Amino acid sequence: AAPPGDGVLPSGKQGSPRQLHAVSTTPPHARKQLTNVPGGVRSPAAVSRDGAWAAAVAQADIPATLVFVNLAQASARAADREAF
Repeated sequence: AAPPGDGVLPSGKQGSPRQLHAVSTTPPHARKQLTNVPGGVRSPAAVSRDGAWAAAVAQADIPATLVFVNLAQASARAADREAF
């Protein structure tokens, strides 16, 4: 499961493809990029009921591609210097 205090959302800097990020729910709201999909991912993303996996659809139309991230290895708090 994702570490307590983290959320997962698709986001990106203006002009760059949207990617999945782990985001700390406590200030300074550090972010850790979880995917690097050419063209980015669509919003919204989904998280499994047990919190162990996140899934998103790749932005490319053909072929349709699902992207999965194992959240057990994704902590935004470990990336506190990557906050933006």
